[in-house]
Amino acid sequence: MRSDLLSLRPLHITEPLVSINNKNIHLHSKAKYLININTLKISLKIHFLLLVINLVLFNSISAQTFEYKDLYFAKKYNQSLKVIDSLISLNKCNPELHLWKSYNASKLKDYNKSLDAINYSLDNCQKPVDSIYKELVLEKSFSLALMGDFNEAILICKNLTLEYPTDADLKITLSYLNSENSNIPKAIEILVELYEVDSLNVTVLNNLAFYYVENNEYNRSIYFANKGLRIVENPTRKGTLLNSKGYAIALGQDPKLGLEIINNSLEFYPDNPYAFFNIGVVNLHLEKLEKACENFNKAKELGAINRTKQAIELYCEY
Repeated sequence: MRSDLLSLRPLHITEPLVSINNKNIHLHSKAKYLININTLKISLKIHFLLLVINLVLFNSISAQTFEYKDLYFAKKYNQSLKVIDSLISLNKCNPELHLWKSYNASKLKDYNKSLDAINYSLDNCQKPVDSIYKELVLEKSFSLALMGDFNEAILICKNLTLEYPTDADLKITLSYLNSENSNIPKAIEILVELYEVDSLNVTVLNNLAFYYVENNEYNRSIYFANKGLRIVENPTRKGTLLNSKGYAIALGQDPKLGLEIINNSLEFYPDNPYAFFNIGVVNLHLEKLEKACENFNKAKELGAINRTKQAIELYCEY
């Protein structure tokens, strides 16, 4: 048969020989060789296309991740939630997304939604890495506290401290929850245990100074405030320590000197609502009711809503 007609024969019949570069090979082998090359080219194109798609998706998700955090810090909580929900629809068991959903919902005072986000992750997904797991459980505790269920919030936080017994921040949080539940002696007890382990922990010193004032132990407050002030570097923390010291001096020793120290604390922490509340209390002692009410309302404006509620009702609503 003529060689120029071989290409017309179907590939499934007995393979004829053809000459390529002076070598005899089967036509079918040549066809398979060409098919394999073409298949490889197609496969490479598909892999490249998938790589591009994945890269685009990754960049899109990464951009959205930055976007929902940026929106949160810009206090655009509803917009942040929309981005988070769109990401959760792609990955329902991303614990970080549920955590940030809870943060946003909490800022919007939708504590049920905040709690639901945390519970979904804890109940339906694998336990995440320790750092995220602790944040999830703590956020659940805070949500419950904000809903008024302090006993459950404290129990959850206490159990978490048993899981991580060396984590000082968890114990500081447990102390804080007890103080918010009007159990100042327990809050102090937890911090004193921490102080015995680490006497240079500025947060512990700061909180002890604050809680001892609340417990009417003014000299103890001044002692821990002074100890903290000797080592503190952070301006905000310095402001809170000066505020506690000034408040203790005002209530226990000299109202005018204490007031001077509290006012000085505002140079380091100008938006401290507790400082304005304390100034209001001292002004009440000095019988300066109008100034006191200005201070209480300023403290409320800065976020100390619960702390100022009773004082405003008693002295300023007339």
